[in-house]
Amino acid sequence: MTQSDEIKNVAEFDKLFKKYYVPLLAFVNSYLHNQAEAADIVQNTFIKLWKSDNLYKGNLSVKSFLYTVARNFALDILRHRKIEQIYIDQTKEQNRIKEIELEEQALREFNAFEQEQKHIKEKIKILVMKLPLSDRKIFILSKYNNLTHSEIAEILNISPKTVEKRLKISILFIKRHFIIIII
Repeated sequence: MTQSDEIKNVAEFDKLFKKYYVPLLAFVNSYLHNQAEAADIVQNTFIKLWKSDNLYKGNLSVKSFLYTVARNFALDILRHRKIEQIYIDQTKEQNRIKEIELEEQALREFNAFEQEQKHIKEKIKILVMKLPLSDRKIFILSKYNNLTHSEIAEILNISPKTVEKRLKISILFIKRHFIIIII
């Protein structure tokens, strides 16, 4: 090919580019709905045309060649999107399954914790019932009714110091015996 043939082909290519660029872009974008991807495909289509012998030999309609190549590139993109979407959907599903499993585990653990708390409360109630009656009253008024030492002292006609002392003794008794019950 001579230099004049090359210049002629560049001029012919430029003419084809100006004629088909916008229609090809619209064609590809109608499928991809993404202007940037469509522009890339059209550019790659023209690169393929430039590298092909069809421009020079006239074996195939240039318009047909351009639309076929652009369509195939667009189909590749759509297939790739489909694969990406399948992966995204699978990942979302796997994450949702993990989330559900974690929620189930949290509920099981909460239930176990709740059961343990119930069990501990029952053991404490049993130990409170073993306290002498006067100490039991002080303990119940303090821990279950949330009364202050002064309020308890007033109700039971004893000094706040006595309430404090008897409460400490009761708590010590429960702690010691609670450990024994657990073991």
